[in-house]
Amino acid sequence: MKTKNIDFIWLTNDLVFKHIFSNEDIAKDYVNSYLSYIGSPLKVKMVKTSKQKYLQGNKLKSRDYYLDILIILSNGEMFNLEMYNNFGSIECKKSLSYASLLYSQQLKKGDSFNLIKKVTSLNIMKGNFQNVNKKLVNIYTISNTINRENLIEESIEMSLIRLDILQKIPYDVNEERYIRWCRFIDAKTKEEALKLAEGDDVFMTTIQMVDEFL
Repeated sequence: MKTKNIDFIWLTNDLVFKHIFSNEDIAKDYVNSYLSYIGSPLKVKMVKTSKQKYLQGNKLKSRDYYLDILIILSNGEMFNLEMYNNFGSIECKKSLSYASLLYSQQLKKGDSFNLIKKVTSLNIMKGNFQNVNKKLVNIYTISNTINRENLIEESIEMSLIRLDILQKIPYDVNEERYIRWCRFIDAKTKEEALKLAEGDDVFMTTIQMVDEFL
């Protein structure tokens, strides 16, 4: 790729994002910081990638699903990690389809449904989709519309990460790592990325990988 005289290309570019977060150490650090931010005691156990690979359904007309970065947690739960610059109803359905595919294909023939683990679609995006996402992290589950209780814990969850909300969060040098990660992903210039990466091995490695990739 020729990079002369073009705009700053960074992690919000889907191709760059997939390349960088296919690195196990980087993906682990990011997702572990997310888990800590939402108060989960879980940690990342494994990172799997399937670049330019598709899983085809049994029927001829079934849609091909392109699965990108799959995160396995310490209890067997799964995260599908995605980057969206524009997140609308089509992208929402796409994300839900990916998560549903992962959820339904966990079992082999004869396995008990008790073995199914929770699947989370972790979507990094911008914009207030449906005008109901007021926070940095917005989590959706299958729940009762009356009392908001979850139908079942081992279900499908969708998390929308609003990078544009960072503008409303005052910068704090001691802020949580996940917020720093989000600021890093949303950097507008190379200088901003370098400033956020100062003294951090994972962030500096990320910058080096982006430079080499481009």
